Amino acid sequence: MSLPTFPAELAPALAITAVAALLAGLARGFSGFGAALVFVPVASATLGPVIAVPVLLIADVIVSSTVIRRALRACSWPQVRSVSIGALVGLPIGNQVLTATDPVVVRWAVTLLIFASLVMMVSGWRYSGERTPAVNAGVGVVSGLMSGLAQIGGPPAVVYWMSADNDIARTRANLIAYFAVLMWTSLAIFIVRGLISTNVVWLGLAAAPSYALGMYAGTRMFGLASPDTFRRIAVGLVAVATILSVPALDPYLRWGR
Repeated sequence: MSLPTFPAELAPALAITAVAALLAGLARGFSGFGAALVFVPVASATLGPVIAVPVLLIADVIVSSTVIRRALRACSWPQVRSVSIGALVGLPIGNQVLTATDPVVVRWAVTLLIFASLVMMVSGWRYSGERTPAVNAGVGVVSGLMSGLAQIGGPPAVVYWMSADNDIARTRANLIAYFAVLMWTSLAIFIVRGLISTNVVWLGLAAAPSYALGMYAGTRMFGLASPDTFRRIAVGLVAVATILSVPALDPYLRWGR
């Protein structure tokens, strides 16, 4: 019996998917977030968000288990748990909007949400109120909505946790553990809703090696970074995502279909 072959119609998308996966893995390995901030805007212009989002999920599930295991030992579980509960409420709502709304409208909405997060990070805003379970859950709901829309749930959680007094290792561990919860929940939702097609699996498998290479390099780089460098790169990731996610730039960036 012959082995299944990679579908020829996916070949034009393969190169840009691999490059986006490499950069996404680099961001994920270094900061604990940012994979979708890099991958989804770029891949959506070629594949569309309904395909790009689950492709990243497949690659992330294959590659990130080692990083997740280490983060689970270092994170603050009370914080991660309450934010995750809120995200589980917002995530299916965002996913429903993703499949029921014009892709360009979704991308504009995601751009505006990312830009709002960027403004908060650049301004130096810090949440100074009490970090109760209810507040944590509220952050999670917003993050879950964005994750369901475009697998970009990072900015609300990043802004919230980076404004705390945690050291960068704890912040990174919180983000990795939190996104592990979102990853598995998102995958289950996508499977139930029939959004994990054969082509999605093929592209996810094809993206996994590049994603793994980027994650390995990013993880090694984190050990060399100072707290200020970590924060600057986190802001930079959100800034790049804001630019790349603007649909009006597709013709100039030559990513349009």
